[in-house]
Amino acid sequence: MNVRILFVLICLTVIFQYGCQKEIDWGWNAAGSRLMMIKSFSANDTTLTEFTYDAGGRLIREKTTGPGISSELIIRRNNSGIITETVVKSPNLNFPGVDSLLIKHNYNNALSRYTSSVFSIVIPFGNLTIKDSAVYAYNSSGRIISEEHHIAITGMPIPIPPMVAQRVNYVYNETGKNIISVQRKIENIPGLFAAANINQTFSFDNKTNPLILQNEAIITGRVEWFNANNIIRTEITNSLNPGQNLITERTYIYNMANKPDTVRTTQTGMTLTTTAKYIYR
Repeated sequence: MNVRILFVLICLTVIFQYGCQKEIDWGWNAAGSRLMMIKSFSANDTTLTEFTYDAGGRLIREKTTGPGISSELIIRRNNSGIITETVVKSPNLNFPGVDSLLIKHNYNNALSRYTSSVFSIVIPFGNLTIKDSAVYAYNSSGRIISEEHHIAITGMPIPIPPMVAQRVNYVYNETGKNIISVQRKIENIPGLFAAANINQTFSFDNKTNPLILQNEAIITGRVEWFNANNIIRTEITNSLNPGQNLITERTYIYNMANKPDTVRTTQTGMTLTTTAKYIYR
């Protein structure tokens, strides 16, 4: 049981990235150039990611399908366009009676920013309830620079009271338009988490990202969509398990609007190579 609990918690905390400030805007895609689909090809299969928008051009859904893959992110907004809830559907949520994760986002109108996000999920067998809350800190430019996750679990033989489970720091380039590093510190919680530092560093081209969500990318767990430019290199390091260290490199061909038309992705130390086609409307 503990192994499966650990697996779910890791999945949830990796998915659970938050934060947004609505006023920041440096390049929402103009009408006629909206990213609608990314079609990825590898030697063995094809994966399709589809994007859906509301009447105001704001992202409200991302769905990925392919052999053995079926995941979905649903974004619920109020009349002002502020995200109030997100729903995550993923094969990782594979417990009987659990098919999705509902995350609620708290917004302070006076500060014009999100202050926290919370979820509570009940795992029917074992009668477990997992609660997580994320609290955000901002810099003077209104960008999220850190989030702190507090977790509590009831229904176990020894319940876990609220405690800090993970801290995440976001580092920006000089212009503040690209996230160049995500630094994740997982705290030691006996029986659940082993202490670890998991860091991602990014390099970029000078072309236009096809889907720029600004800080909404953090609230929805899609960090690469924060950026003004496209990621060409990602390096992941894991202090707990160096065998999971990985370098991913991307080579793009661009369209006339200086946005990606196709991309070829390779991973160091692996034979995995994929090619993706971007489809706009």
